Amino acid sequence: MTTRQSSTPLPPLGEGPADTFRAKAVGTPGYSRPLPLSPAVAHQARSLVCTALSAWGLSGLEQDGKQVVTELVANVVRHTRCHRLTLDVERRGEGTVRIGVADESHALPEERASCEDDVTGRGLRIIGELSHAWGCEKHHWGKIVWADLVASPTTEREC
Repeated sequence: MTTRQSSTPLPPLGEGPADTFRAKAVGTPGYSRPLPLSPAVAHQARSLVCTALSAWGLSGLEQDGKQVVTELVANVVRHTRCHRLTLDVERRGEGTVRIGVADESHALPEERASCEDDVTGRGLRIIGELSHAWGCEKHHWGKIVWADLVASPTTEREC
């Protein structure tokens, strides 16, 4: 896991229509969307990740992307008292996508040992297995936990 510190503020909740997944105006090509925590938040996050991957011709990463974002969102729901999160999906280079979930909690994620029959506790291990790299950026307002997915040459051609 990599930890970086930054002072970038968490985007305000409720900017624009609730169903808008905004393209970033500057920097790395990507999308960002604040999401209130609700029973539908994981479904919304998966849908938004798939939309971005499809737009970039990286549909071959959809299965891993959906699983990674589900685990990232589940960690916010289970381990924080936050009422919202912000989903960021960035194209970092040819075939590389970063999925990040920001929240206002200062508690950092910790991998923990889990048994095969445990119902919980495997999320970060799953993220580690599916991603090229993952980490956490600490901010004065909370944190962003992210994972980088990298398409193989055959994955990009399949799309």
